[in-house]
Formats: sequence, structure tokens, C-alpha cells
Amino acid sequence: MSKTIYVNCSFCTGLMEVDAETGEVVKKWSPKQRAEDSTMEGALKKLEEDKKRRATLFENRKEELEGQKRKIEDAFKKEVDRVKREGIKDAPPNPFDRD
Repeated sequence: MSKTIYVNCSFCTGLMEVDAETGEVVKKWSPKQRAEDSTMEGALKKLEEDKKRRATLFENRKEELEGQKRKIEDAFKKEVDRVKREGIKDAPPNPFDRD
């Protein structure tokens, strides 16, 4: 489990989140971002932006899944039509019948 340390920059008065084990900077906040994040309006604005981002990600994924579903249904319909056209009446072999 990694620990994080928050360090104030004495030069720009920004804030950095540093991983204590690796010394790697995880996230940086400029003084302007830091001021916006500390106010209620900034927090509400961030919540609204995150809500919109989640909604768009959800919609995109939903459209991808619907596209996959349509593709699978089309392939199934084509295969059913092929079987009807060729007149195949035999069922495929059952692997459990070989015992």
C-alpha cells in the first residue's frame, strides 16, 4: 500500500501529491486550480463536469454494446437463412453421445 505526501511548492505556491515509496509525482495543482478546488463553486463545477463525463462514457459504451448486439444478431440471422436455404435437417453431433 503506497503512502502519498502532499507538498507545497515554495516557488509557485502550487501543490503536489508525491508517492512516498517511489518519490514519483502523482498529481500537480497549479495555484489557480488549487484556489478553484478549495471553493464551493469549484467543487460543484468539478462535480458537474465529472457527472457529464460519466454520462458520455456510459452512452458511448451503451452504443458500442448495441452495435455488437446488432452484429451478432445479423450473423445469427444469416446463418439461419443459410441453413434454411441449404435444407440441413440433421442436428450437429452431440459430444456426449460418444461415451
